[in-house]
Amino acid sequence: MRRRGMTLIELLVAGLMTAVLTGAIGSAYISSLGFERRSLDARQSEEARIRFEDRLSRLIASATLGTDRTDRLSYFIGEVGAQQSGPAAVASTNSSDTLVFTCVGQRLPGIMLDSNNDFESMNSELGPQGGSIEVGLSMTPVGNPPEQKQGLFIRQQRPADGDPTQGGLESVFDAGVRQIGFEFFDGLNWQPQWNTQTGAHRLPAAVRVSYQIEGDEQSRVFVVRIASSNVTPDNPVAQGANQ
Repeated sequence: MRRRGMTLIELLVAGLMTAVLTGAIGSAYISSLGFERRSLDARQSEEARIRFEDRLSRLIASATLGTDRTDRLSYFIGEVGAQQSGPAAVASTNSSDTLVFTCVGQRLPGIMLDSNNDFESMNSELGPQGGSIEVGLSMTPVGNPPEQKQGLFIRQQRPADGDPTQGGLESVFDAGVRQIGFEFFDGLNWQPQWNTQTGAHRLPAAVRVSYQIEGDEQSRVFVVRIASSNVTPDNPVAQGANQ
């Protein structure tokens, strides 16, 4: 019996089908790699946001005031300062872009825990540790950092000296933040500013934080409850009152 081989046309068709199949498999593989990379980037970005919100929440929640209403060494001040320029501003006239407050119970700096220097040397270098701490948060640093430094800045002074505008050590809290705004709940409404030095000597019940990370098109919002505040809907702060 005579055997029939493959014709040239059949070979061409088989080669074409193989090429198409190989291309489809390769395209699917590349697409899967791209999807995995995008998923990983999104997951890492979300984890970074969660860490940022957790760090900032724990810091703001620790705000405290002295029981003496004439005490000038403890305060909570949210105000509109120098807004950072940018195409998509989160902070506005309806919120504060600077927050300064006193707190206690913060952890000692890692540099102090790892240092072999004596206590007096560390106090001279980093300032006294423990007691009341003044914390300042702003997109605009008090000092003059190098040009490449940007983001949300934190300033810490140990102990607080009664001047909420300067002092202490300043560093970048999160370099990815491009805009931030703070609002304060007085028991009834959200207020754009808060100042215990000129108004009621009471902490807001909560702080609403709006922020935008580099690369995000939308701002994000979260609320921080201040543990030591006694403000409630039944016991609100009378705005403008010095009580």
